[in-house]
Amino acid sequence: MNIKQKTWHAACMTVCLSIAPALANGQTFDFEDCEIGQKFTMWNVDQGNITDEAKAVAEVVADPTNPNNKVLHITVKTWGTFVTLTLPPELAGHMLTDSKSTLSFDLYRPTTDADDWKQFHAYLGNDKLYQDESYPYQGDKGQWIAKQYPLGKVTTATDDERNLHIGIHHNNSEYYIDNVRLKGQHDDYFVASNSNNLIDICKENTSSDYMVWNTPTLIPENETLNIRTARYSYLNSKMEGAGIINLYAGGERTYLGSNEKNNKNYHPDWSLFNGTLNIFPYKDVEANAGFYGLVWMSGKTFAPDNAAQNAADGNINPCFANTKVVLHDGATIACESGKRGLRIAHLDTEEGSTIYGYLKEKVNNDAYYMVGGDNSDGTLAGRIIPMGGSNLNIKVGLVKEGKGTYRITGSQNLITGGIRIFDGAVMANNDVQKAETGKLSGAIGQQTSAQTPGVYVMSKGLLGGVGSIGSTVDLYGTLAPGDGGIGTLMLKNFATKEKPNLVLHPKSKIRMEVTDGEHYDQLVVDGNISISNKMEDFSESNEKPRMYITLTSYPTLAVGDELKLITCNSKDEALDFDVRYPKQYTWKTDIKEIDGKFAIVACVTSLEYGGQGEWKEDSDEETKTDTTTIDIEKEKTYSDPLRTYTEKQGKYIGTCVSLYDNKINIDDENDSKTRQLIDQFNMVVCENEMKFDTTEPNQGEFNYYNGDRLVAFAQKHNMRVRGHALVWYSQVAQWLSKDGKKNDKNFTKQQLLDIMKNHIYNVAGHYKGKVAEWDVCNEVLDDDQSIVRTDPNGFKLRAASIWNFAGDDYIEKAFRWAHEAAPDAQLILNDYGVEFQGQAKAEAFYNLAKYLKEKGVPIDGVGLQCHLDVGNVDINKLKATIDRFNAIGLRCVITELDLGMDDNEANRMQQAKDYYNIARIAMEADNCNELMIWGLTDAMTWRGGRNPLLYDSDLTPKPAYYGLHQGLRETSSAPTAISPLPYGKPSATHVVAETYYNLQGQRITSSAADSIYITSQLMSDGSVRNKKVINR
Repeated sequence: MNIKQKTWHAACMTVCLSIAPALANGQTFDFEDCEIGQKFTMWNVDQGNITDEAKAVAEVVADPTNPNNKVLHITVKTWGTFVTLTLPPELAGHMLTDSKSTLSFDLYRPTTDADDWKQFHAYLGNDKLYQDESYPYQGDKGQWIAKQYPLGKVTTATDDERNLHIGIHHNNSEYYIDNVRLKGQHDDYFVASNSNNLIDICKENTSSDYMVWNTPTLIPENETLNIRTARYSYLNSKMEGAGIINLYAGGERTYLGSNEKNNKNYHPDWSLFNGTLNIFPYKDVEANAGFYGLVWMSGKTFAPDNAAQNAADGNINPCFANTKVVLHDGATIACESGKRGLRIAHLDTEEGSTIYGYLKEKVNNDAYYMVGGDNSDGTLAGRIIPMGGSNLNIKVGLVKEGKGTYRITGSQNLITGGIRIFDGAVMANNDVQKAETGKLSGAIGQQTSAQTPGVYVMSKGLLGGVGSIGSTVDLYGTLAPGDGGIGTLMLKNFATKEKPNLVLHPKSKIRMEVTDGEHYDQLVVDGNISISNKMEDFSESNEKPRMYITLTSYPTLAVGDELKLITCNSKDEALDFDVRYPKQYTWKTDIKEIDGKFAIVACVTSLEYGGQGEWKEDSDEETKTDTTTIDIEKEKTYSDPLRTYTEKQGKYIGTCVSLYDNKINIDDENDSKTRQLIDQFNMVVCENEMKFDTTEPNQGEFNYYNGDRLVAFAQKHNMRVRGHALVWYSQVAQWLSKDGKKNDKNFTKQQLLDIMKNHIYNVAGHYKGKVAEWDVCNEVLDDDQSIVRTDPNGFKLRAASIWNFAGDDYIEKAFRWAHEAAPDAQLILNDYGVEFQGQAKAEAFYNLAKYLKEKGVPIDGVGLQCHLDVGNVDINKLKATIDRFNAIGLRCVITELDLGMDDNEANRMQQAKDYYNIARIAMEADNCNELMIWGLTDAMTWRGGRNPLLYDSDLTPKPAYYGLHQGLRETSSAPTAISPLPYGKPSATHVVAETYYNLQGQRITSSAADSIYITSQLMSDGSVRNKKVINR
C-alpha cells in the first residue's frame, strides 16, 4: 500500500446481527442480504414467540424513503413484544456484554404511527439489558433517526443464549429499523494479539513524506506489540492496555505527537496505558540517521522548581505518566523546542542509550524528565547530555518524584538542567576510578559555574551513592553516602577545574553510618561547605543543619577512634552542626584543619553510653485543618450586593468586561448581565480593549472606542477603572511582532523604546484622570526562577518577549513613562504564579518589585493575578505574600481572580470556601484595596470548561458567589468605610467617583442624604477621602 500517511484500521471491528442461521461476524447488519417478504420472529416477554401476525409482525421491505434499500418493517399491537435477532456464537451469553457495550440502529416512524412517547427495550433471552427511563420522545416522524443505547451486563442468560430481542415497548406501534450494530469499547482499535502484533510504518522516506499511525491501539496484558517506524514518522494514536510495546525507532524524527503545524503542543492520550514501552534503535532502512529514538512534542512551559504544581496544572507532557519506559542500548529520547517537561512513571536506561533535551544545538530550549511517579526503583545507565554533548546553556534535567530510588551509574553525564529530588532517593553510583582515570564528568557533570547547583535535594528527598558528583549540591533534605552499606560519596569533577560545593540549609540532614574506625561513610567535598539560613520555602531560620551518626548492626569502635566523616577544601566560618548521636558510646565532634583542608571528625571518647542519643526528632510537617464554614442558604438571606460590603470598607470588588465580542451590552442597562455588573461591582477593567493590539492596531494610530465606552459606563455608575495593560509580550499588534516573542520586524533597541514610550504616552495620557490604576508591565518574569535558590535577590525576565530587545531596563523606563503620562494613576507590576510565598517565582516577583522600588522607580504596588484551581489555594501563603509587600510599602492587589474546577458538588463547595478565604484575606489587608474577578459567568471565561467564576452560564449565582459574599460581608461588619486608605499620593488629585453613606455605614443615594451623612470620594490617585457632611 503506497501512501504518504499510512493508517491501519483493524478488520472485523463490528458485529453482524443475524437471523438464524447466524451470519459471519464482521459487518453492520443492514438486511441487504435478506429477501423482500422474509419474516422475523417476534417475541413477547410473557408469552414467548408470537405467531399471530395480528398481534405483531416483522418483515423485510423496501425502505420507504429509498426503494433500493432493504429494511425491517415492524408492527406491534401488544405490549412487551420485540423482534428477535440471532447473535453469532462468539457473542452468546455473557460474551455479548463482556465485549460489546452499546447497541445502535436507525429508526424510521411513518407519519401514521401513534404516540411519540415510547420506551425502547433490549433483552438477551429473558435477561433485560436496557429499558428507557419513563417514556422519552422518539423523534420526528417521516425521517430516519440514529439511535444508540448502552447495554447493561448479562446476569441471568445462559452461556449459549443467542436470541437478542429489541424494539419499542408499546401496544400500537409501526416502525422500521436498519443498520443494527453492536459496538464495543475497542471495536475501532488495533488490538494486539499473538497473530496481530506488528505495526510497520517504516520505509525509506523524507522530511516531506512522513508516516503516520493514528489508529487507537490496545495492547492487552501479556500481549506484545512491535512498532517499526521510519526516520520521519508520527505516533499520534491513543494507547491503552497493560502489555508491552517494542518500539523500533528508524531515525531521529519518530515523533510522539501531532504532525499538524497548528497543533505542535499536541500529545496523544496514553493515560490508560500502564504497560512497558521498550525503545530500540532500528537501522535496517536508514543506517546513517542522526540518532535512533523517540522525540516527544512540546507542551506548556514547565518550571522545574515548581514541578508538582506544574504537573497538577497540566504544564507537562503526561504521555508516559502511567508507563514504564526502557531506553535500550543505542536508543535515544529527545524533545522539541521550548521549556518543557515530560512525566514518566518509571524510566530505565541501558548503557549505550542517550537522553537528550532539545533535539538541536540551540539555547533557550530546556527539557526536564519527571520520573518516579510509580514509586518503584529505576536505573539510569545511559548518558544524559545536551545535544552536541558540551553546551552548558542547553538544559536537560531530571525531576525525581515518588518514593522509589533511582541509581545513576554512568560517568559521562552532563545534566545541565540539574536534578531536583522532591521525593524518594537518587544515588550517584558511577565508577569513580573510571571517572578519575578518564577525566570524566561523573554522574551529574558540571554547570555553568561552581555556584550553580547541579543537584537540589528538597526536604523530602535523599541524595546518596558511592560515585562522583561534578557540580554543587544544594541540600534542604538528606544526604547519605553509600547505597545499602558503607560508602564514600564525592563532590568532585574530574573533567574540569571547577570545584563543586555543598550548601547546607536549616534542618538539612547528613546521615553517616559507622561500623568501626576503618569502615564508615565518608563525604568528600572538593570545594566549599557553606551555610544558608533560607528554608525551602525561602523563609529564614537559625536552625543548624543536622548530622546523624548511626551504627551498623555490629559496631566495633574503640576509644580514640577518629572518623573523618566529611572533608572539604574550605568552609564557612560559621559552619556548625546539630549532631544527633546513636544510643551507644560517648562521642565528641570537632571541625579540624588537616593539611590545609578541613574535616568534620567524630571521636569515640568512651565505650560507655553517655546519654547523647536522647534527642527527639521534630516534625517538619504542618497539620492543617480547614475550619471554613459556608452556609449557602443562610447567606442567601443577605440581599445586599457585593459592592455594598466593599464600599463600607472603602475598597473595591470588580470584574473584567469584554465589549468587542458583545459578551455584555453595557448600553442596555436592562440587560441581565449589565444589571448584575452595575449592582454587584464598583470597579471594572477591560478584558482586552486597552491592550496593545486594540489600542494601537497600526503604528501611531490609536483606537479608544471600546475603552472609552467602559470608562463612561463606570463614571455613570460610580465605578473605579483599572487599565490593563500597557506593556505585555502577548496581544501586541502584528506590525510590532508576529507573536510578541520575537523581534521578527528587526526593530533596533532604540526603535522599540520609542515605540513603547509613544504607546504609553498616548494610551495612559488619553485616560489621564479617568483610569485610576494601570498594569504597567504584565507577565515579565520567566516561569523558571531557580535562580533564587542561589541568588537571594535574583529574578529572571521572560526570555521570549519582544520587549527584551529594548534592553534590560525596559521595565524601569515603562514605569517612569507611565508616571509622566498619568502622574495621578497608581502603577502596578502584574504577574501570575506569584501568589504564594515559598514558590520560586513568588520570591523572584518580590525581588523584582523591591529592586524597582529601591531604584526609585515610581511603582505603587503589585498585582497577583490569582488564576488558580479549586483546592490549591494556600491562604496562609497568600496572606504572607500580601503582608510581605506591605512591609516594603507596596500595595498588593488581586487583579484577575478565577478558580478553575471540574464541575461537581464537592468542588462547588470548595470553590465557595476558596473565594471566601481569598475575600477575607484581601479585605483584611491594609495594603489590598481591591479584588478583581476575571469575568462574570462561566460562559464568559478564558478558561473554557473549568467553571471558574461566580455565576453559571445562565447567570445563576453559584456557591462561589455566596462564599465571596459571606467573606465580604463579614469583613465589612466593622464601620471601616470612614477610615482613609493608605498609599495615596500627595500630588494634586481630583474626584473620580463619590459614594454616600448614612451614619450606620449603609450605602445611600445622594438624594437620600439627610442633614448628616458620610461622603467617600475616590480620588484619581487611587486614594479614598472620607468626610462627615452636616447640612444646616
